[in-house]
This record gives sequence, C-alpha cells and structure tokens, in this order.
Amino acid sequence: MAFASVAGALLLELLFRYFNLPHPFAAFALSAIAITFWYGGTKPGIVAVLLSSLIRGFIVEGATSSFSRALYNLVFLLFAVLMIWLRRSKDALEVEVADRTARLTAANEELHREEEQLDGLFELSPDAVILTDEDFHVLRVNKEFTRIFGYTAEEVTGQWLPELIMPEELRAEALKNRDALISGKRVESEVIRQRKGGVRFDVSVVGKGISLSVEQVGVYLIYRDITERKKAERKLERSDANLLESQRLVHMCSWAYDPSSGMVTFSPEAKRIYDIKSDQDIWAADFFLDRVHPEDRPVVEEIFRRAQLDKADYYASYRIVLPDGSIKHIFSVGHPVLNQSGELVEFVGTSMDVTEQWKARAELEKAFEEIKQRTEAARRSERELRDVVNTVPAHVWSTSPDGQVDFVNDRWLKFTGLGLDEAFGWKWEAVLHPDDRASVVADWHTAVKNGQAMESEARVRRADGEYCWWFIRNVPLRNETGKLVRWYGTAIDIEDRKRAEQALRKSEERWRSVFENSAIGVALTDLNGRFLATNHVYQTIVGYTEEELRALYFLDVTHEDYREANWALITELLEGKRRQFQIEKKYLRKDGSSIWVRNSVSLVPGTERVPRFIMALAEDITQRKRAEEALRRSEGYLAEAQKLTHTGSWAAQVAQTENVYWSNVYWSKEMYRIFGLDPDSTPPSPMEFARLLHPEDAPYHTRAVKQAIRDRTDFETDYRLLLPDGATKYIHVVGHPVVNASGDVVELVGTAMDVTEQHEARAALQTAFEQIKADETELRRMTDAIASYICVLRPDGTALYANQTVLDYLGLTLEDVQREDLSARIFHPEDLERLLEERHEALARGKPFEIEQRELGKDGKYRWFLVRYNPLRDDQGHIIRWYATGTDIDDRKRAEERMRNENLALREQIDQAFMFEEIVGASPALQTVLSSIVKVAPTDSTVLITGETGTGKELIARAIHKHSHRSGQAFISVNCASIPTSLIASELFGHEKGAFTGAVQRRQGRFELAHSGTIFLDEVGELPAETQIALLRVLQERQFERVGGNRILTTDVRVIAATNRDLAAAIAAGTFRADLFYRLNVFPIEVPPLRKRREDIPMLVEYFVKRYAEKAGKQICKIDNNTVELCQSYPWPGNIRELQNIVERSVILCGGDTFWIEEAWLAPVQPPRQGLAGPLPDTLQNQEKEIIEAALAESKGKVAGPEGAAVKLGIPRSTLDSKIKQLNIRKHKFIA
Repeated sequence: MAFASVAGALLLELLFRYFNLPHPFAAFALSAIAITFWYGGTKPGIVAVLLSSLIRGFIVEGATSSFSRALYNLVFLLFAVLMIWLRRSKDALEVEVADRTARLTAANEELHREEEQLDGLFELSPDAVILTDEDFHVLRVNKEFTRIFGYTAEEVTGQWLPELIMPEELRAEALKNRDALISGKRVESEVIRQRKGGVRFDVSVVGKGISLSVEQVGVYLIYRDITERKKAERKLERSDANLLESQRLVHMCSWAYDPSSGMVTFSPEAKRIYDIKSDQDIWAADFFLDRVHPEDRPVVEEIFRRAQLDKADYYASYRIVLPDGSIKHIFSVGHPVLNQSGELVEFVGTSMDVTEQWKARAELEKAFEEIKQRTEAARRSERELRDVVNTVPAHVWSTSPDGQVDFVNDRWLKFTGLGLDEAFGWKWEAVLHPDDRASVVADWHTAVKNGQAMESEARVRRADGEYCWWFIRNVPLRNETGKLVRWYGTAIDIEDRKRAEQALRKSEERWRSVFENSAIGVALTDLNGRFLATNHVYQTIVGYTEEELRALYFLDVTHEDYREANWALITELLEGKRRQFQIEKKYLRKDGSSIWVRNSVSLVPGTERVPRFIMALAEDITQRKRAEEALRRSEGYLAEAQKLTHTGSWAAQVAQTENVYWSNVYWSKEMYRIFGLDPDSTPPSPMEFARLLHPEDAPYHTRAVKQAIRDRTDFETDYRLLLPDGATKYIHVVGHPVVNASGDVVELVGTAMDVTEQHEARAALQTAFEQIKADETELRRMTDAIASYICVLRPDGTALYANQTVLDYLGLTLEDVQREDLSARIFHPEDLERLLEERHEALARGKPFEIEQRELGKDGKYRWFLVRYNPLRDDQGHIIRWYATGTDIDDRKRAEERMRNENLALREQIDQAFMFEEIVGASPALQTVLSSIVKVAPTDSTVLITGETGTGKELIARAIHKHSHRSGQAFISVNCASIPTSLIASELFGHEKGAFTGAVQRRQGRFELAHSGTIFLDEVGELPAETQIALLRVLQERQFERVGGNRILTTDVRVIAATNRDLAAAIAAGTFRADLFYRLNVFPIEVPPLRKRREDIPMLVEYFVKRYAEKAGKQICKIDNNTVELCQSYPWPGNIRELQNIVERSVILCGGDTFWIEEAWLAPVQPPRQGLAGPLPDTLQNQEKEIIEAALAESKGKVAGPEGAAVKLGIPRSTLDSKIKQLNIRKHKFIA
C-alpha cells in the first residue's frame, strides 16, 4: 500500500512538471501517507514517509530553493508524527470500545438474571399482587390477580384500581388509608372486593408504599381470597346451606325444568353465573336461552329438544353473554325424571361456570406465542449487536487550542441532526442536556486552561429530540516543544449501561419490598435447609425470632410425622426432578404447640454473586383444616354429581378390637347403582361385598383394606365386579383412614368409580401397540445387522432403541439404554453437563446437528465418538423421532490432545527463552554456589534458593534444571507474587470448566505442564495460606486436584523454590507454614549479593557491555578504568539487575569507543534521619500502622484491585492482610 500510494503521487508529479504546472507533489504525498497510516498501519506509513522524502529529493532538488526544501521536510515530519498519533489513538479507542461493550453485555446479563428472579417471585406468589402508583392507577398485576378478579393484565393496566375491584359504597372508607400507605406504613385488613362483572367476595389485603424512583412513589397491594374461609365459617353456622355453598365454591348451580309450564327453578348460584340481579327464583326457559351466545343457541336448543324427545341425559358446552357484554363458558348436564307411566315429568341438572379453565387455556396459548416472539427478538438483537460491534460506534471531533470545534465526523452529525455550521465553535453546547450543560462546559474550560485530558458523562440530544448518555473524552496534541496545537475528542454511547444501572436499583427495591411486605410467611434456606432469612409473618407462624431461626434447620420446626416426606421432596428438588412442590404439614412452634401450614417450595437459581437457595412460602391453614374437619361429616355428598361421573362414595366404621374388622355404615345411591343393588337396602357387610367381586380379586381387596387400617395410610385398589347377567365391570376404589386423637383408625371413607369404559379403551389401545411393536421388531433386526452405531430417540431426546453394535460396545441391554440415567452412566463426567445442555438446545431447534462426546465402553475405557442427529417428521411437520449415528474418532482426538499438550509446554519454554543467560563470575562466593549446583542437579531433591532481589535466583534454578536428567523436559517458571490471590490456585493446579466466573473451559495448571520436568516457584514466600496447604500436599504425596474438580491427579515434577524474604521471620509472624518450609528447605542455596562478589564486577561489566553494544550496533573497544573502580566501590543494593540496567543505559548514551558510567547515577539516596519517638520496635510498628491506615483511607478501605491499598503500598495483598491483622487495624472504618 505504501509503494502504491507513493507511486501514484510520483506519477502526478511528473505529469505536472511536464506541463509546467505548479508542483502538487507535497499535497499528494501527504494524502498517500495519510491513507497508508490509516489503512496499512504505522510501519507501512513510515515507509511511505521515507519513500516520499527520497523521491522528492531526487526529482525536484534543483527546482526548489533550500528554504522550500526545509519547509517541505518540516511539513513531512509534522504530518508523519500526527499520523502516528492518530493511528495509535484509533487503536486505543478500538480497545476501549471493545472493553466497554463487554462490560455492558455483562451488566445486561446480570440485570436480566435478577429481573427473572424478581419476576419469578412475583409470579410464584399464591396471592394476587398489585403494583400501583400513588393515586392507585394499576402498573402491574400477577397471574393470581387475573384468576381471582377475572381481569386480564391488559384490561387493568393504567386503570383506577378502586373503580375496578372496590364496591362503590366502600371506596371512601378504603381511600382513607392512602396517606398511610404513601408514607411507608404497613396496612392490613379484611374487606369485601368485587370481581369483573360485579361479583363480590371476601379478601385479606396487605399494603405498603414503596419508592419506584427518585420522584415516584408506588403502592404494593397483596390480596388473598379468603372467600372459602369466610364461607366455611358461615357454613358451620348454617348447616342447611352446605349444598348451596359447595355449588358456589365450584361455580356450579342446580336447576329443575317443568316441561308443562316451561319454567325453570334454580339454586342461588345460577344468579351469580348468569348475572341475574333480581331476587326471583323461577324464570322462563326462554330467559336462559336468550343469554346463550347467538352462535351456540341453535346447537343448545337442538340438544335440549332431542333430550326431551328421547327422554335421555344430555351434556352441553356453550357460551353465555352477560348484560355487561362479557362472555362466560358453561358446561351443563341434564337428566330426565319420568313418572311410573314413563312420561317426562321434569328435567333436573347442573350448570358449571368453566370460564377460568378456558381463560387458562387462552393464557397458555398467549404465553407460547409470547415466548416465540421473544425468541425471535433475541435472535434479531444478537445480529444487530454483532453489526454494532463490527462498526465501532464512536463519535469524533477536533478543536483549536482554545477549544473552538472545527471538525466533526459524519457519525456525530447524523446522531445530533446538526449541520456543520451548527457544530463549529461553541455551538455544540446546544445538544447537551440542560442539567448537564453547565458541568460539561465548565470541565471543558478547565481542561482547555490546564491543557489536561478530560473525561465526563453527559446526556446528548439525538436528532429525534431524545437524549442519550455519552462517555466523552478529550485529549490534547502537542508539538515537539510541548506546545498544545490541537484537541481531539471521542464519545461512545453508554445509554444502555445507564438504563441497566437504574433498572438494577429498581429491581432490588422491588425484591426487598415483596419479601418484607408479603402477607404470607417467606423463608429462605441454603441447600442443606439452614435458615438464611425470614420475614415477620413466618416468624409469627413459628414463634421464633429471626436470630433464633438462623441457628435452626427447617426440619427442626417441622413436625416429626412430616420430616421424612418433606426431605424427600427437597432432595428431588435439588436433583432437578421437580421445579417446585407444595406440601401441607404441621409446624412445631417454639412454645411446643403445632400449627397447620401449606408450603410452596421452589429452588431459586443463583447468580455469579449469590449461590442457589431454597425459598418456602408458608401459609397458615389451621382454620381451613378445622373447617374441613367440621365439613367432613356433613351430609352434602353431592349425590347427583357422583351419578354423572359414575362415582360413588362410601364410609365404613372400624371396630377397636385386636382383629381388624370393619362394617359399611354408608353407601351413596351411586354406589348401589354401580353394584346393581337396591338403594333402599342397608350397605352390604364385608362378606356380602366380597361375594360380589371376582373370585380372583376378593382376597386382594380385603388385604389392601386391612393393611391401610394397620398402617393408617390411604389405599387404592382395582377389582372386577361380576353382575348377575355374567357381565364384568371394572371398579377403581380409593380409601382414606380417619384417625382420632389417640391415633386409632375409627372410620374409613372413600369413593368407588366405574372405569369399565376406560378399561375397554385401554385394551383396544394395547392391541394397536402390539401391532406397532411387531412392525418395529422387524426394523430392529435390520438395524442390528448394520455395523454402524445407531440409536433411535424420542422427540425429547430419551433413548428408545439402540442397535446391537451400540449394545455390544456399551455392554448394556436395551432396557439399560432406555433408562433415564443413561447419559450419567455412559458420558464422561467432564462432558456430561456440556453435552446435556448442547443437545437440549439442538433438539429444541429441530434441525440436524452433530456433537463430539466420550462414551464408556464395557471394557471400562472411554472413547471419542462423533454423533450425528437427524429428525424424522410426520405429515404435519412435527418431529416424532430422532435418528443418531456414531463414528469412532478416538484416535484423532488423542492425537490432538498430545499435540496440544506439547504446544503448551513448548510455548512456555519459548516465552521464558530470554532468561537463559550464563552465570558470569569466578569469586569464591559464586564458586560455592556453582559447586552446590553440580552436587544437587543430578538428584530430584527439592531446592530452596534464597538471596536478595536481583541476585539471579532464576538463573541458578535454570542451571540446576539444565544439568539434571530432566533437562530434556519442560522448565516452568511461576512468579507467585505477580499472580492475584484469587487466581494463584488455578494457575498452579488448573481448573475445571465453570469452577468460577470466567472459567469457560478446562485449563491445565503449571504442575500438569511441568510433568516429568521442573517447576520453579519464584517468590514462594508470597503464597496465600490456602495455597500453601495445597503445595504441601503436592510435595508430600505428589498429588493434587484442579480447582472445581474432584479427580485426583498425580505429577512427577521437581520443585525448585526461591524467595528474598526471611522465611523464619514469616513463620514467627504466622504468614508462612513451618511444615511447608521444612519440605522446601531440603537443599538450601544462598545466592550472595553483588557487594560480596566485588572481584566479579569487572567481568560482569565486560559481559553486559559486549551484550548491549552488539544489540545497539555500536563498537565499544575498552572500558574506562575509573568506571571499573567506581563500580567496585558502589554497594549495588539492586545487585546484578541494577548493574545490568546501568550498563544498558550507559551503552545507549555512549558516543565513542570507550565505555563509561556517570558517577551521579551511582549516588545513593540518603533518606532524612528522624528522631525516634520511643523504643525502635514500637516506633517502626507505629510508623508502619500509620502508613497502612493512610493507604486504606485513600483507597476507601479497599485492599485488593488496581485502586486497592496493596497496589499503592507496592506489596502483595496477602502480605497486607497479615499486616492489618497483626497491627489490629480496623479496615472497615475506612469504607466510604
């Protein structure tokens, strides 16, 4: 690109010279340089500069004056510097944009997870939850509100709540609590509210005001339908209304139609179903037919007409239109009553309101459609985000030194909608938000005045008038003299990040409000059942304080009769077999009493900051249980409903004798009809009952009843009934024992259902299945003969069939393959989670796909397979089967793994190649060290190298490795002080996928990479305590585990450690383990400081001079004698590293063939002496404490991180933590 650009400029120059036109070479050459820098990079740009300068000099040397040539060269130089700066600014901007985009994505994902958790809690509440503004206009409702009040979320959003659900005469009283709610007070009451259509019912309400934003206040209202409880109380007071109340609870009315008069008599529930306001109980049949939906009326009339003519039962489902225009769905059943002459006297029946079931089905379809739309939106969003990242969304401008804007790019103009003349100068202020304008302009004036870069965040007006948040950065450009010549500015859009931060705050406030103001008890526990948090309602239920509950497990407050069953459900929840469950049980209160509760328990998924936990919603149902006990013996058995469903009820009294004996005391009429007995007779005895059963089934039924009485458990049995005409009926019986206060079974109650029709249908279905099975058997014989690995799966991915090749490899039977735990049995544990997740997502897409996986063979070894999945669809396009075929790729995968391991070790050796320097010197102190190296190198003993900083400890370690029998293997070096405390264990021992945030795949540690070689642990004294324990295990047993893993790995590695710390003092201070020191200190080598090797200094100086002179391309023939004497007299506190740096600096500055060192460079810095304020140890300790406290105050109590106190003090975090503990510093008081 550089040559092409300059060639174009040269051609134009020659043409202009030929026609004697003004020379435009400079302009074209500058354009060529600019293009080359921008698209080609810095190096091609520099080539363009050099070529342009040379060509200009050769071609137009005689045509221009010396002043013009000098001016031309100056322009070229300045322009080249400007292009280099612009290119580097562009690269830095791209890196910054990518980093901010990643952080924005992470923030959005975190917000999405927390919103899902809040929505889950909102929707899991068994009560109706309503969020309104301070004037009670509805903002949001949950599904339970829709069920209770009959309104959909769309119908109520934005509406005034009192007008929707409060009876008009009660609104004034209810609105008196508005001020108390807005002030944040909790209000509780039991009131009457109305559903859609005006039907009133009893509710308990809990309300409290919350803050929705800085300027907006909202109200949370939690309604619980207590209609059942209220009506149960009234039912106990009016026993004669039991049947009517039962009808109301199930939204069912009973009626009777007189064909002679055409009039209908109905129960009170019919008024509520048909929205009849009159007190009249008898209406003409036409009145009800007029309420039937016009589209359904002809069908209903025909069904009823045919039923009258045939004198037969009828069933009908239809819609009715209420006076307010709303529609209800009704299911009606009718039965003719005939006189002795067979004439139709009356029609009786029931009508049930099934609107809620229809609404639930409609809501489910709507939810499926919404999920589909959101999935498509997510895919579109992903494509858009990819386009945005690729185009680098940055807005760029430049200004004069005094801050006047003179250039903006097209992206800036397109965003703001301004013209160039509206953006130049200071007119750009108009696009800033009025609230941000003053601060941004003031910061800009300050930056222009001081000449320092500025950064700010402000809202900028978009072309459509909306404001968006920008991150703005302005940086100055200076010339060689340091004079400011221009300003350059960039901005990126941070609107999404700002919205995410605001939404996150709102989400946390809503979660806290729902938890604290819930009308039911809420308890959060860890996965072992220990209480983490509870609200005041839960504490009231169990009678414990929150502090007392934190010391307990949930089983401690569960009655012993329910603990085993409760824990079994929790286990299924943790294993993923359930998403949630409900249980009714007894709690043991602190005072020893018991209380009935209904628990709704779910597992809440964790986040990066919060682990998974269990949430239990507890509702006091003691009063309901008491009402059920009172209602259990009522006489309202709903005989007509039993008849219509072919279900009879029965009751048997159990005698309190040693032998189990019972007698039937009650049979419903439907029981007599099912068994073909006279309804006016007494219930049959157990012996008479047994004679009615099939001889093969009678003994089994008797044993089941006796077992239920002994165990006090429910029972279910199926038996056959022999009718007098020889026909057989199939009966399904359910029984429940009634236990008195002493724990004895006093009664059995239950139902018996005629399931003959279901049994016959099941038999026909079985015949069809057998035919299908025969067809599949032939197909299986064909696939068993194929040598490939073939499996057939159900649409959900569970195995249905595997050919003989698969079974032979796995060593399993077909029944084993069809088990649900097949994946856990054959997939490699390291691949299991990934495979299940990837396969689930691929199956959901419904397209062919392939996966690489390891499977366990019958020989106990894993082999790699490439499995390809293809769907089989029916005529409607629905997937009915998946066919999977496998290919053995184990040899290929193992070869790839070997190559990857070799590359990792080779890369480590290449990265450290610059450290392979020879040890220079012949002093006695150094000879002692070299003698030790020769002795210890051939062994595998652990070596501990000590010495001051810069003495060459790593060179000693590499020399030991080089002269050992492991020299042909890897030498892995680890600087323990340079790795953050949180990552040191992962760096040394590796980690598994998902072990911590950011662990997206499995990674080998340094000990694995150094297998059969040597690992060098530099600065071993800086290891944190937990890593010291793991290192001790490696030294003792040569075993370790990856972070997040449970598989023990063995290693054959030689350990060489080094430190510049006094480990004996560290052991005394408690920061280093004594047992680890003894394991490392097998063969100690102390490297002498340079001041004890003065005779080696001339040799070292000569070595470094030669090395850096060759590198710099200089010819240095001799060394100044004074320089040698100066070096030998200097104490060299930085040892060889300091000498190396001084020599390199001198070589750079040396202009002749003689090497010299400036004496001023070696002048030691003498700190000012201060008088001691007390004894030396106390003074040093006090000064150290003051320095650490000052650093903590500056970092606002933060120890780690780039802005932490450890970085400011220049010491590792673990060292600072031990100092804080040793000096008894309270770092929490410095937190802002």
